[in-house]
Amino acid sequence: MRQQDLSDQRGRRAEDVASWYFRLNGFLTIPGFVVHPDQRRRFPRTEADLLGVRFPFSREWISTRQMEDDPLLTRVDDKGKGSSLLLIYSHLSSKLFSYGSST
Repeated sequence: MRQQDLSDQRGRRAEDVASWYFRLNGFLTIPGFVVHPDQRRRFPRTEADLLGVRFPFSREWISTRQMEDDPLLTRVDDKGKGSSLLLIYSHLSSKLFSYGSST
């Protein structure tokens, strides 16, 4: 197997893990998000491997049991007292940007 193929497989696995982590912690996720330019151009303006939003007081229940989210994410929610959390994840640049906004 070629080195590039192995690297691509590792990249896809990292994207899958990130996607599942955020999904299981209450995020609505969109994989492969592309921002198109206002004018017709050959290439998109930018893209991200994962775009996600977690709305305030997001909770999931199985029957009568509430699922527990990662405390790192719920701490952000508790500080905001009703804030949404937006994230943009890019595997190639190994960057995660998150933004909390007041609702």
